[in-house]
Amino acid sequence: MGNNEGFDGHILSEKLSKLNNSQQSIESLSRWCISHRKKAKQIVETWDKYFNSSQKDQRVSFLYLANDILQNSRRKGSEFVNEFWKVLPAALKHVYENGDEHGKKVATRLVDIWDERKIVKRDAHSVRIKLAVGGLPEKILAALQPVLDEHASEEAALNKCSVAAHYVGKIEEDVEINLTQGTQQRSTLLDELKEQEDVLNQSVGQLEAVAATRSALVLQLKEALQDQEPKLEAVRTQLQVAQHQIEKVSNIRRRLSLSPVLNLQSNVIKMTAESTRASESTGIQSQPPNQPVPFAPVKTTDEENKKAAAAAVAAKLAASTSSAQMLTSVLSSLVAEEAASMFSPEKRQKLENQCLYLMLAMLMSAVRPILPLYNSKQ
Repeated sequence: MGNNEGFDGHILSEKLSKLNNSQQSIESLSRWCISHRKKAKQIVETWDKYFNSSQKDQRVSFLYLANDILQNSRRKGSEFVNEFWKVLPAALKHVYENGDEHGKKVATRLVDIWDERKIVKRDAHSVRIKLAVGGLPEKILAALQPVLDEHASEEAALNKCSVAAHYVGKIEEDVEINLTQGTQQRSTLLDELKEQEDVLNQSVGQLEAVAATRSALVLQLKEALQDQEPKLEAVRTQLQVAQHQIEKVSNIRRRLSLSPVLNLQSNVIKMTAESTRASESTGIQSQPPNQPVPFAPVKTTDEENKKAAAAAVAAKLAASTSSAQMLTSVLSSLVAEEAASMFSPEKRQKLENQCLYLMLAMLMSAVRPILPLYNSKQ
């Protein structure tokens, strides 16, 4: 069959099924495909179908065929470049991962050739990476590349189509005038209409290819979106958990930083309770804050008033500090001694002086531990 025959998908399938590794088989089928480059999309889709269903040792022949078509068709247009780039990365990856050493060398060599000859506007190193990695990023890049490559021609096609549409509108006005006034310009108008019709048909073909390319990219981006949305939600959930934990840690640190003061207050309350129980066990009742501890009745003097005030302070300390037990014991001893020597004035004076001295000493001993707390509050 010659290259001038009409395109037939069954003929293409038959030719692909008979493809072998010989140069004649590859070049003959390559020329046939290039002669039908307007059917590049269907040809490449069929190529991909037969590539995936072929035996492992036949897939290298399909890669050689793709290479020959790419190199010899690019001078006439980029149709095959755009279409093959949609399927070649996955095909190369498959050969590289599942083929023998010969297949891996062929895949690597073809990537180098396409990079050297600028057949595909991609960095060869990144393509090699995609051979080993693959996956969704590969599909997105494969779909994006033809959109980027054809951006300039896409803009040109859009502009040409817009100009042609505007010109057809102007010709339509001229036709109305011609039909109304019967001027002799019909042949000229027909020629202009035919010219603009050809331009529009060409623009339609280019824009259909652009639409298909962008549709493929949109499809891959939608798949990427569906893949990434649940992952994004998982990250946001974990982020909220982490922020909650940070807040919890901050609260714990704040509690720990305040714990010495809290512990001190707790210890003071505990010591006060213990001293109260100790006083009750010895039979001595703590006096109200404003009542001094009574001694044997004597004549009230200024000196005795001072002693009574000191005794009142000691009584307060006995009810509210950890020195209560010691102070209670001392006072009990002094009271007993006072009763024994009640009728000896000298011993009585000596006893009172000792009592005053001991109470003042105990007062200082009880006040000293709480001075730092008082100073810190000032």
